[in-house]
Amino acid sequence: NETAELLAGMERYYASLQTYPWLEMADGPSGTGLIDLESVWGGDSLMCGAGILGAVDFGGVTSTQQCEIGYNGKLIDAQEVKPAFRNKAQFDVDSEAGDLMYIYKEVGAGGSVYTCFVPKSNTNRQNTVRLRCLTTVGGIPSVFLKAGETGCTAPPTSGDLAWGFGLESVGWAIFFCVPE
Repeated sequence: NETAELLAGMERYYASLQTYPWLEMADGPSGTGLIDLESVWGGDSLMCGAGILGAVDFGGVTSTQQCEIGYNGKLIDAQEVKPAFRNKAQFDVDSEAGDLMYIYKEVGAGGSVYTCFVPKSNTNRQNTVRLRCLTTVGGIPSVFLKAGETGCTAPPTSGDLAWGFGLESVGWAIFFCVPE
């Protein structure tokens, strides 16, 4: 539910302002400069660009490294999600990588936006239509493959390594993504 709510908030924000929360950041997650609608974008729920946690302004530069739990993000400020959303486990700075939500926007102005999470239930782990492999670099999703595509094979439902628990050590995991 939280994943769908975050995605809906991002889409409402875009519908109203013709921009996503991450497009207003001064620098991309990898420090490569401004992000535009044509760019592919990936982030996790702790980043300012996800729109829940706000940025601290240090000399007028907003950066993904300056998120603070005590500040509202753009989705909360725009009232697209409730402030209490910030208190959910996926936005706790002490969360493990496998407990966060991940956002991925495909390349191009018409590229779809997905919000993803590590499925805990076997029912979600068996839903191959919604499963995706996310490769991360420094916690930022950089490759987004459908289950069954080359290099993306869902593990047994009972195995934990590829279900997000190995994200920090092996750099990829299987996620359940919305929409599909």
